[in-house]
Amino acid sequence: MVIEQLQAPAVVERRRLISVIVPTLNEERYIGAVLDDMLAQRGIDADVEILVADGGSTDKTREIVAQYAARADVRLIDNPKRHQVSGYNLAIEQARGDIICITHAHARYPATYLADCWEVRERTGAANVGGVIRHRGEG
Repeated sequence: MVIEQLQAPAVVERRRLISVIVPTLNEERYIGAVLDDMLAQRGIDADVEILVADGGSTDKTREIVAQYAARADVRLIDNPKRHQVSGYNLAIEQARGDIICITHAHARYPATYLADCWEVRERTGAANVGGVIRHRGEG
């Protein structure tokens, strides 16, 4: 009689994931910069997914996002209600991250923005953290 020794499968630790949400509507002038900022984050041991919730842009916003999606974990989500909060909610429903980062297309983010937010969250146990961003655009 041969008895096989069964071993438990190795536990594979999943890297942490941050879901970055960007609502858009006709943001062709700004969307590339915010995606670049989020994809260039450093100082954090986590993967980043970016969900762009677009409210029906008629400019080149969707085309630009599609170019990023071809080379990074960037997803374009349709937001038929067109309101920013609707875009947030749709993207949050599809987010896979351990934490969710709400961003704005009209802002620039420092290279350690996500790392800084994660560190404060871990240190304080806060449910919501944020940081300094630079607003750009008109209005």
